[in-house]
Amino acid sequence: MVQGAEKKFIESRVNLPTDKGSAEIARDIPAVIRARAFFSARVAEAHILERFREISDRYSSGEISRDEARHLLRQFARSEGKDDGTQSLRNLASTARLNLILDQNAKMARAVGQYEAMHRPANLQMFPYVIYRASVGSKHPRGSHRQFDGKVIAKNDPWLKNHWPPWEFGCNCDLQNCTAKKAAGLPGLTDEDRKVASQSGFEFDPSTAFEEFDCSVIQRAGMMGKVREEAEIEFGSQISFKNGKASFEDKGFHTFEDEGRGSALLWKNENLPQVPDKCSVEEAREILKSGNQIEAVTGQTVTFDNECLLHWQETAKNEKEIDARLSFFPIAISTITAPQEVRNQGTQIGFIKAFKKSTGGVRGCLVFVMTETLKVKTYFLKDLKALDKAGKGLSMQIFNQKKDGTD
Repeated sequence: MVQGAEKKFIESRVNLPTDKGSAEIARDIPAVIRARAFFSARVAEAHILERFREISDRYSSGEISRDEARHLLRQFARSEGKDDGTQSLRNLASTARLNLILDQNAKMARAVGQYEAMHRPANLQMFPYVIYRASVGSKHPRGSHRQFDGKVIAKNDPWLKNHWPPWEFGCNCDLQNCTAKKAAGLPGLTDEDRKVASQSGFEFDPSTAFEEFDCSVIQRAGMMGKVREEAEIEFGSQISFKNGKASFEDKGFHTFEDEGRGSALLWKNENLPQVPDKCSVEEAREILKSGNQIEAVTGQTVTFDNECLLHWQETAKNEKEIDARLSFFPIAISTITAPQEVRNQGTQIGFIKAFKKSTGGVRGCLVFVMTETLKVKTYFLKDLKALDKAGKGLSMQIFNQKKDGTD
């Protein structure tokens, strides 16, 4: 099982649903963002990406074999109508596509662990160089990678920032620690070597895996909003944004597993309350404009006002998305007054609740309230898996639903 930086990388990425192809992803989403996200070309459905992430992470962590992971992914893709029967990379259920997803994510996680180990002070002092190995795991490495085989590179060489394996889809290269004495007798990179770049546009810099990233460099506002919202759900108040830049601070949050609470997926077996009826967009806007105070289950007086609208605008929500949020205003109210869980995250409080849909299935709601002002910052309507991600904080309060399924 993986540990340390490799484990942290696997667990700390955000999901990034996208309808873009590989070339568009490389063009529109900078490498530093891609290094912090889990995505697959032309997979825009959040629930599909989430399931792929879950299985891929289990493989990368060493919990299941590659064959088992591929089998589970294919079964799920077929259940979602995502298998066209071909072996094309565009077919989400093809062996080639599934291998690419599993292998590339596992290699990226390994690279983060390798980078962290190679840059520990004692290791860096003893081995200030690396030797590029192009033949690892491949009998016929591509020519653009084979030309670096056996060459020595200083660990602080900027060239490694976009050539650390895997720096191309399907890259099986590796780096080997090297002493200064040994490096003196080996060839280094030539000027022509330094001109070689990724042909597919894929880049991965493990040195940025845990640094702040700048959402403002994403060219499409809607994509920026998705990255930010997924980060807010995944990390809560541990992540903050200023001028589009995201900074992460590990506050030592407890997860639902740490506290012995079962997964939110189990809530679907409970006698949940029905989803409240929607309200009109105009009515919700008027309420937020004038301000609406309600008593939360915690005894605090919480205010809904324009703070929500400002936050959604800041996260690049379009008018249709904002209107949808406004119409679900009664769900947010119910989540504040009768949640299943309340999470203290220091600078904010997370209220979590699940509802039964009239058409079957379960809908979850998450509301973030700023601790200092007791104003609602934002609210999300998500599935139960997202509620699991949000189920972390410094402390937790649990509130049970009545047996008849009412609040």
